Amino acid sequence: MKRTFPIKSIMDKILDVQKTVQDFYDRVAREAPNGAQELLTFMARSKGQQIELLSTIVERWVNQGKPVPTDYEEASNLYLIPSIHSKIFADLSKTLDQVDVTDSQSVADLALAIEKETALLYHGLKAALPERIVSGLDDIIRKQNSNVLSLHDWINELKGNIDDFLLAALHGELAAKRFYEDAAEKAESEAGRKLFGQLADFEQAHFSHIEEIIESRNAGVGIVLSAASGSESEPIHAAEGEVEPNRKGISEILVMAIEAEKNARIRYEKIATMLDDPKEKAIFEDLANSERVHQKILEDQFYQLSNEGTIAWT
Repeated sequence: MKRTFPIKSIMDKILDVQKTVQDFYDRVAREAPNGAQELLTFMARSKGQQIELLSTIVERWVNQGKPVPTDYEEASNLYLIPSIHSKIFADLSKTLDQVDVTDSQSVADLALAIEKETALLYHGLKAALPERIVSGLDDIIRKQNSNVLSLHDWINELKGNIDDFLLAALHGELAAKRFYEDAAEKAESEAGRKLFGQLADFEQAHFSHIEEIIESRNAGVGIVLSAASGSESEPIHAAEGEVEPNRKGISEILVMAIEAEKNARIRYEKIATMLDDPKEKAIFEDLANSERVHQKILEDQFYQLSNEGTIAWT
């Protein structure tokens, strides 16, 4: 006779863990020194989106009223239960209470361990449950991978080495490009798709720019300066405005994008102050200026969408 395992209790536990982590990120964002605040504020907001989707998955599961057959126990035992009972989650509250939030390295290391274990949980849910139940989880997994990468980059930045700074910036620009490509798919207006598509192109240009610098350093050529922003600083000739049917979804994306660009700008500005070499400093000052332009573009579009329900972009 086939048995069932308590998937509802497992999902409830996952939700509890993510809410605890979100509270921790909020606390760190309030108490930690500059450099940790911006990223953890973004992480807390990202965690909130994950919690919202997880709650929807639980609701779908409860409403279908069908038990999970034994076939799914293997996935649960392989991914879910070991993660839930792992040291990082079993002692989570105690660990979070003990960490020194003024120590950026300790916070970064702990956050990275949490997010890696969380990624396993999400893969476990995807493997254990039918697609109709976990619809949308792929998007969360992609964002989770981006969060893990951002934390890796933060740890590299804490080392204070120009090569680590460049590698972290390279990863950050790639993550931003993927974010905008994903946003373009969610936009239902042509103007929205063009807006996010062009922002993705901007980030690709940054990625290529940083990649060239890294390759030059590896070849022993040194740093050859060129502007990363290009035409981004030119005035934007906006269209009259096109109605965006997915107003709520795109508004949420714009809010996250504004926060991300702001954080990137602050991070690049901070790195620039840590460098003595004029050429190295100029790289990150230029990148910071580009992120400032992106932030302004996004803020203008957010107000346009909020007030008029349209996106004005050609």
